Amino acid sequence: MTTFDTLKAKYLPDSKDPKFPIYNLYLGGLAGAVSATLTYPTDLLRRKIQMKAFEISKDAPYNNLIECIQYTYSKEGIQGFFRGMVPNYLKVVPAIAIAFSVNEQLKKYLGLLNH
Repeated sequence: MTTFDTLKAKYLPDSKDPKFPIYNLYLGGLAGAVSATLTYPTDLLRRKIQMKAFEISKDAPYNNLIECIQYTYSKEGIQGFFRGMVPNYLKVVPAIAIAFSVNEQLKKYLGLLNH
């Protein structure tokens, strides 16, 4: 939300501008990409730890978050924390863009925009 609000304040035209909806969509997508990039490593680690519970052998080489971070970094480097990022972008960016766009359009129709 902070990224979207910052981008919106700087780049979003007046709500009466015919380009408003398209700019709104693009800025929402960009905000979604920024948030996905910043939160993806922690989400990946959470999923790795959750999936450990479902492994048949139960002998993953880590038992807690710190060990999971160390193992991921030692085996895959910094890239290991961003593995699967492209499919995540394909899912998250359009979803966030649409959500922010719909939110702004609703505010526009309800007369709640400050532009």
